[in-house]
Amino acid sequence: MPLVAHSELPTFTRLRGEGHEVLDIDRARHQDIRELHIGLLNLMPDAALQATERQFMRLLGSSNRIVQLYVHPFTVSGVPRAGRALAHVQNHYENFTDLQAAGLDALVVTGANPANPDITREGYWPGMIEVLEWAGDNVCSTKNPPAPAQHLDRHRQGDLQQLAGAGLPDHQSGPEEDVYGRGGWGGSAGPGGTVKIRAGGWDKLSGVMAGEAKIPPAERKPQMQSGIVPGDCLEVLRCLDAESVDLTVFSPPYDSIRDYREEWAVDFSVLGERLFRVVKDGGVCAVVIGDGTKNFAKSMTTFKLAVDWCRNSGWSLFECCIYQRDGNPGAWWNRRFRVDHEYILLFCKGGKPGKFNKTPLMIPSKHAGKVYAGTDRLTSGGLKKITPKTVNARKCRGTVWRYATSNSEGNKLKLKHPATYPDKLAEDLILCFSEPGDMVLDPMCGSGTTCVMAAKNHREYFGIEISREYC
Repeated sequence: MPLVAHSELPTFTRLRGEGHEVLDIDRARHQDIRELHIGLLNLMPDAALQATERQFMRLLGSSNRIVQLYVHPFTVSGVPRAGRALAHVQNHYENFTDLQAAGLDALVVTGANPANPDITREGYWPGMIEVLEWAGDNVCSTKNPPAPAQHLDRHRQGDLQQLAGAGLPDHQSGPEEDVYGRGGWGGSAGPGGTVKIRAGGWDKLSGVMAGEAKIPPAERKPQMQSGIVPGDCLEVLRCLDAESVDLTVFSPPYDSIRDYREEWAVDFSVLGERLFRVVKDGGVCAVVIGDGTKNFAKSMTTFKLAVDWCRNSGWSLFECCIYQRDGNPGAWWNRRFRVDHEYILLFCKGGKPGKFNKTPLMIPSKHAGKVYAGTDRLTSGGLKKITPKTVNARKCRGTVWRYATSNSEGNKLKLKHPATYPDKLAEDLILCFSEPGDMVLDPMCGSGTTCVMAAKNHREYFGIEISREYC
């Protein structure tokens, strides 16, 4: 089903660039194909507003080839908006009154991010009810998440007292459980034909749909699956299930070492708490980080983060490794040493890592094949004679990990990002602390190194990236 770019909505340009068929309005008017007008009531918070909009366009655009699809995004008052999301709505979203006058063939309602257990007290509730009641009488097909649907039924029955105390159906963890909802979108679209789209609507921000629309919502099991989501990681992490991640690998921006062309601010304390919540017991969080220097003094960002996470977030520091960078010699420093390392902070949730496989990280032994003898120093200070033995060909890696920089990998696309780390660094962490099929998270995925290495090694991956330039 070809989408029609009937407005200047940026999503049309984005999807066309991804290879989706999007007709310009002049070409659409010269085709003898039935039109289908679908309203998209987008209630998502700012961080997920445009991502949800694009995903629905992709779903609808791949569902049916016999009609032209005109998708009309709109929203209602009461959903907090600010910054670019507010400007996007003001500049590109349509007015509900105008849509009422023109009419719709179908209506899709996204999930929302309720902040109140009583959904009737949400600011968007009156506007949403107005839209749904109008659609019930004037639209051939309306698909919305089950929570608003069930509340609307009770509202029509006048059972508001029961509704006020009912909370959110099917939610076990309160309003933070899932931003994208569990909606069963899709179904009959009236006279234009049948629009069969996948159901589930990006359950758990996964980027992968949960199943066909014919599956009842109650029978679908939302799960986190491979994908990359644009947005603020602190907001997205709030929406993921607790203990859904096996391993986290990332490198945050620190001390203004790189120019990201945006003023991104990260609250490391909150980040530590939210990562701790989503990581499974026994899971590991690997943070590749360093320290800036100002007035000949190190910032101590690495050490402050480590102490804060262990004292306040529940993490234990399993190990602190050194990432030694092999690259160009760089400038000659007259008053300080050349910095050729970063830290790899390995945090663990629980007593010890649940998965730890050193075999892929073994390194060649310098004295392989030689007979090792002599003495070892005891704790008491005394000496112990060593029984002679042959040195193995390979040995356990220590805490200094040496890699060539990303510049040597030959990946020009990757180097468009100002701050990268080597593929092998991410791969070694993934091989050591996870197993095939595990979920690997990168909350600041940038050029996507962690996600690529996870996919290469048969892991699921979930990336979050705040900069639209890299999504």
